[in-house]
Amino acid sequence: MDIFTQNMAESLLVLGLVLLVIEVIVLGFSTFFLFFLGLGCIATSLVFFLNLMDANITNALICVALATLVGSLLLWPSLKRMQN
Repeated sequence: MDIFTQNMAESLLVLGLVLLVIEVIVLGFSTFFLFFLGLGCIATSLVFFLNLMDANITNALICVALATLVGSLLLWPSLKRMQN
């Protein structure tokens, strides 16, 4: 567990990419939950790579939650139209 906290930005980037792959390949882009969560993890990883915020568990959870919320609010209408 220590290796994940020491390399928080890299861990979040890998987790985000894995979630996007699962959403697109396994689920066929039928649900958007993993897509938004993956985007939130990748956005948080970029924030940590750029040293805009201290990389710890609390900041990671808050930043992933906010990035997921903002991403879903911005992308939901266009993705819903695309699904229809």
